[in-house]
Amino acid sequence: MWKRYKNVVPPALLAAVVAVVGILGAAETIPQPAELLAAVGRWLGTATPPFVAACAFLENTVVLNSYFPGAFVILYSMAATHGDMSRAMAVFGAIALGSVLAQHLNYLVGRWLASTSRESRAIVVGGLLSYWHPQLGAIYSLRLGLRGRTYGEFLRALCVWFLWTLFWGVLMYGLGRVPVSGNSFGVIFVAYVGVWLVVEVYKARRTDGFAAKG
Repeated sequence: MWKRYKNVVPPALLAAVVAVVGILGAAETIPQPAELLAAVGRWLGTATPPFVAACAFLENTVVLNSYFPGAFVILYSMAATHGDMSRAMAVFGAIALGSVLAQHLNYLVGRWLASTSRESRAIVVGGLLSYWHPQLGAIYSLRLGLRGRTYGEFLRALCVWFLWTLFWGVLMYGLGRVPVSGNSFGVIFVAYVGVWLVVEVYKARRTDGFAAKG
């Protein structure tokens, strides 16, 4: 029984964390994620690269990033560098360093909890669909580890992560402003976790049903 439902545990735990954060925010025990976005966004405009790297690490780490609306570090940090290429390169390097360290941590945690099943979806396709958003990308790195993907396959996925990171960095540098809200990213993240949980429960129940028939 445990083996069949083991893959349900990660999305269930993440969904529980998201629910707790939502309840605490609604009760005003902690600031709402959108409020945090506005506050940290003001700091990031003049923050040092080490501070930016630390924020990027938190934003890209599974569970820790459940409180963040998502993508605020690269959006606000790079938008604030508009017209200053030298700062833009330093800030982008800090974001990339913090983010890639977090993605490695996600993957390694997944490998530590790994099942023996393999992900059927192509690595590159999955990366394109996930790494455009830090929270979704963090979950994808975790899932690569959970599905027993090799480190070489993980590095291939990180190539897609880098392209997405470069895209957002160049776009925000060019725009000089953030055109989206934190709430919109938060809704996408919650939907992703919900779909992941439903899929894993369905797969586990189907396996359970096949075993009962057998």
